[in-house]
Amino acid sequence: MVNAHRPETAGPPTIDRHLATRWADLATLVVAGAVLAIGLFYTSLTFRLPNHDLPFDKDWSVQTSTNACLTTDCLREGDQIVAMDGVSRAALEADLLQPILLDPDRVPMQIQRGARILDVVWIANKPPPLVVVEKLMVAAFPMLFWLLGLMTVIFVRPRDLRWLLLVGMYFGLSLLLSSGLLSWTRQAGSSLVLHLTALALPPLLVHLHTLVPTAAYRGVRRTLVPALYAVAVLGVLAERIRPLPTDLLMFAVVGGLAISATLLVGRLMRADSAAERAGARLLVVGGGLGMMPWMVLFALSGTDVLAQLPYDTDHLVLMALATIVLPLWPMSYLLAIYRLEFGRLELRANRALGVYGFWSLFILLYVVVFFLIAARWEAIERQPVLAGLLFSIAFLAIAPAARRRFQTWIDRSVMGIRVPPQNVIGAFAEEMPSAFDRESLRATLLEKVL
Repeated sequence: MVNAHRPETAGPPTIDRHLATRWADLATLVVAGAVLAIGLFYTSLTFRLPNHDLPFDKDWSVQTSTNACLTTDCLREGDQIVAMDGVSRAALEADLLQPILLDPDRVPMQIQRGARILDVVWIANKPPPLVVVEKLMVAAFPMLFWLLGLMTVIFVRPRDLRWLLLVGMYFGLSLLLSSGLLSWTRQAGSSLVLHLTALALPPLLVHLHTLVPTAAYRGVRRTLVPALYAVAVLGVLAERIRPLPTDLLMFAVVGGLAISATLLVGRLMRADSAAERAGARLLVVGGGLGMMPWMVLFALSGTDVLAQLPYDTDHLVLMALATIVLPLWPMSYLLAIYRLEFGRLELRANRALGVYGFWSLFILLYVVVFFLIAARWEAIERQPVLAGLLFSIAFLAIAPAARRRFQTWIDRSVMGIRVPPQNVIGAFAEEMPSAFDRESLRATLLEKVL
């Protein structure tokens, strides 16, 4: 684990005057518009793709036989695709701008079956309605990060280095997710966008997490961060010679996230001030709550738990609810970095985080528990309406108490608020008779309230 250095006495990075000009406003809005246009364009192209039931894997080995062809011969299990749309797999890996599957309704292929080379024309099946809904929910991920980036550009002040890196993280993750959905086809330069974004994100993420919630890790910023930026530049130059493996780039992004998480945990363990510790806790808890449903779903995907559920609708409901919880992660950055800038809105922001976090997680827990019980208890299948009603009443009965405990945990453990806000005035007023001067009042405030 990386040891957290003492926070720098100068505090957060100073406001860059170049970021506070009208030209900077125009430039950031142009970038936001470009990211939105790219994301929407790539999303529209993904709806034409048949990636819901591909009969072949990433090595172009046919896994499922199909008769959806315009030719007599068609794809059979065990066939090896040699070329698709006239492009071999080796040529596709060597050129990020060589597209395939431009016309899913007519895909010419060369396949190897034993010692024979056959020409077939495969017809991709159009996705059913539920798959379209699933694609819409997946497309919501990049749009979510883009929206947070736009809100940061328009509303968040001051504009300093943290602001710039935060906007870069939001827009970078939006581009990474939107281009990743299409990159395997190389259409519209999506693979190139994915590679360049994946190269830029690791140093940006590590750099950002040396500055949030306050500036620290001076040694990391002087050594590791410049080295990561240099590696990213070398990676871009290497891409001109031969594209780097996509799996390697995704591993680099995951590595950047892992280093960032290590920096946050190290700062949490060695924070020198209550404010720094509260900011680090908020980032750790926000990231954990936002990503926890996806980590649970990923862990359950390797078991038979999800396999016991009816596939289509229930899986879509779980994905939708997990998507609703996801904003807790990026929202925590805005609150941790700029909570002191909120002024009177800080308390409302804390409450909003508690309310949104509780109800999104509570509803997700309700659906998951109900699905799991329904899959294992036959009595629910005989009386689904009555069982659902009783189960809902039981969950709603415990909701108020659970809501108060969750908000108390957010206030005390995450925000560092020792006294409930409604008791602050009363606690301070009770001690006022014993305070005879300003210094006594100050000591009372520090001891009893803060």
